[in-house]
Amino acid sequence: MTFLRPLLHVNIISFLYAVCLWIPCELVVNTYRLERVTGISHLDRYLTFTNLLLFAAFTLLVFWLTAKLLGKRKIKHVSLLLWVPYFCGLIWVIAALFPMTDPQEEPLGGVGILLLGAAVLYPLYIAVINMFVSIIAMDKTES
Repeated sequence: MTFLRPLLHVNIISFLYAVCLWIPCELVVNTYRLERVTGISHLDRYLTFTNLLLFAAFTLLVFWLTAKLLGKRKIKHVSLLLWVPYFCGLIWVIAALFPMTDPQEEPLGGVGILLLGAAVLYPLYIAVINMFVSIIAMDKTES
């Protein structure tokens, strides 16, 4: 039972990492659809601030949870890869529940390149958070 609890914690944290990237990606991809549904013009101005605010909030949450639940355990590094299936699953669920019916709402090709770059660099972001958690955990054990 002692091995399963950290594994559950890593899965929870990996799901939060996936949500942290998924929400901004969905907001960027569905900007035209959100403008049509809400009636707010130039919604992209508000989405930039919203994305930054959500990213900062999720960063603090994941940092705190990783430090509290996993601390100096090395299993936290599994989250470098484990977020990918959750991210793909979330995208698949939204694509299945809300298909694109209007061709004018399809995102431009450059958005895909930006999202691909974000997905490639995202493990670096996770590694930096894990590194800071490890440094803090080592400082707590030394003092």
